[in-house]
Parts: sequence; structure tokens; C-alpha cells
Amino acid sequence: MRKPYPYILLPGLLVYLIIVLTFVNVNRQRVVCKGLHIEIEDSGENAFIGKADVEQLIRKGYGEIINRPFSQLNKDSIEQVLINNSVIKSAQVYTGLDGSFHVDITQRRPILRVIAGGGYYVDEEGKIMPLSEKYTARVVVASGEITRQFATEELYPYILLLKNDVFARMKALCERY
Repeated sequence: MRKPYPYILLPGLLVYLIIVLTFVNVNRQRVVCKGLHIEIEDSGENAFIGKADVEQLIRKGYGEIINRPFSQLNKDSIEQVLINNSVIKSAQVYTGLDGSFHVDITQRRPILRVIAGGGYYVDEEGKIMPLSEKYTARVVVASGEITRQFATEELYPYILLLKNDVFARMKALCERY
């Protein structure tokens, strides 16, 4: 005679798991956003954007998120609003178990500042960044009649070479003095 316990126990556990997960999901949709936690990577090295700026970007581009249910908030839309800012390289948005909304920001890192036509930065990926009123990066400065195309196609690779090649930096220093 076979024991019926394994045949009853497995379907019972499966039904129990489905009920619990459904209950948790329904309750999760009712949870209201209680706060906003913003983490900015490399904020000590580059201070192009602050926590208040991120809050303002979210409010301006998406609206108020505090005291709204998580079911009404679209994390992808909020990420897109943040990534559209020219100093933000990436943004990760997620909800916490404590009822708060978490935003992790990675800033773009400039490697070249061009003082021509209003001025701008070129970042590590060769993309143009505007100057900031809040922060000035300590990077190589180029001035004169420099077009954006020349800065991104000619100066950018040269600056990468200088940044990555110790011998090229030493040679450039020796030629300078």
C-alpha cells in the first residue's frame, strides 16, 4: 500500500504558495510611497548633480511621487526622465520594502573642457556635456576655434591616449618644459 502523503503534500504546497504570492502582490499594490532615497555615485569626485536636483527633475518630468501608490508609479518612465538629463549616465529606480522609492544615479565623467562657443565638456564616451553652474571639473582645457566635431573626433581620442598612457603623459610634460 502506497502512502498518500507525497501526492497530497506537493499539490497542497503549490496551492499555498500561489495564495501567499497573490496576497503579497495585492498588498504591494496598495503600498503608498513614503519617501525618496537618492544615491549618487562619485558625488565626491564629480558634483554636477545633487539630490535636490534629482528630486526636482522627477517632480518636473514625472510629477509628485510621494504619497502615491506604487501601482500608479512607472519606474521606467522615471528612469527615462532622469537619463534625459545630460549629466546623468545611468539611473536605476526601484521600490524598497520599507515603502520608499530608491534612485541610484551614475554621473557622466568629463575628460576634456572646451572653451569655445559657450563652452562644454566631452565625457569618457566622447559625448558632449554642458557646463555646470554648480561644479567645475579638473580636466584638460582646450581653447580656440574648436568645433564640436573636432573636439569629439580629434581631441577626444588624444585625451584618452594621454589619460591611459603614462609614457605619453611624461613625454608631453617633458616637451612642455
